[in-house]
Amino acid sequence: FKAGQEIARLDPSDFERELMTQRSRLESLQIRLRDAEDTFRRQSTLAKSGTVSPAGLSRAEAALATARSDRQVAEVAVATAEENLNRTRLIAPRDGIVTKLLAKQFEEISAGQPVYEVGRQDALEVVVLVPEQLIPAIRYGEPVTAILPGIQDAVVKGRIIEIGATAEAGNAFRVRARLDGPTPGARSGMSATVTLPV
Repeated sequence: FKAGQEIARLDPSDFERELMTQRSRLESLQIRLRDAEDTFRRQSTLAKSGTVSPAGLSRAEAALATARSDRQVAEVAVATAEENLNRTRLIAPRDGIVTKLLAKQFEEISAGQPVYEVGRQDALEVVVLVPEQLIPAIRYGEPVTAILPGIQDAVVKGRIIEIGATAEAGNAFRVRARLDGPTPGARSGMSATVTLPV
């Protein structure tokens, strides 16, 4: 897939209805706010001539403050509904390739559930298990060389970006390096021979 391409979409009908409901609520609250503003202006004018009591003016002022607050809450609800509707479309942030499909079309999924497993062709990494005796000599950012036998022994340079904190199989530690630049023909899961600066 390419950057900007839609790669998944949720059924937007519930989100569209919610947005319409919130917009209608905001419109009615804006009308209520205009009425409260008009009432407060009238009460203020009448209070100056002594026709309206201070308590009546206070009630009009409180109604105006409530109407303003309700409108602000409704504006936030509309913005949230718009954002939720926008989130029904999954747009690819960069070029990549789908390595695994984790959900089927029309399947019901929960929030946060993965839909695809994707890989980037322009940011491949190599992972190697390094014996514990060599770990003290390895540093972050040091250069590595990877030879990819699957594509005519292509030689690719990279840098160490992670050194495991705990031992894995055979007291070896996981070391991860990011390869420099795209390598034509390279795919996630290919084997490599890695040379480390030890």
